[in-house]
Amino acid sequence: MQEFLVRPNYLNLSRSKVLEYLYKVSLVGHLTRDHRNVKIFVKTKTGARENKVIPPPLKLISDKADFYTVSVKERPVDGRANEAVTKLLAEHFKISRSQIKLVSGATSKSKVFEIKD
Repeated sequence: MQEFLVRPNYLNLSRSKVLEYLYKVSLVGHLTRDHRNVKIFVKTKTGARENKVIPPPLKLISDKADFYTVSVKERPVDGRANEAVTKLLAEHFKISRSQIKLVSGATSKSKVFEIKD
């Protein structure tokens, strides 16, 4: 008898269900999950021509933490760039701005954001 490997059918699942599956098996390097929150790693580019979010490539096995790349028009003066990054990430993930919190990297280009469920 042949044994068949059972895999989730990614074509019929929503994006959130696929990400939830990947969280559970801990295969995505740019997303880490603790009790009720998701942490994402972000590299920022300030003073860009346009605001945009570039997600990292989705890999099943990641050898290091992959970063989202977020480009914003604002300059890093008085926290304006951090506010713009937070707003852009909220629009990208289709959640409210109050659900995204800057955990570390307030004055750095590499930042860690926490997204509350």
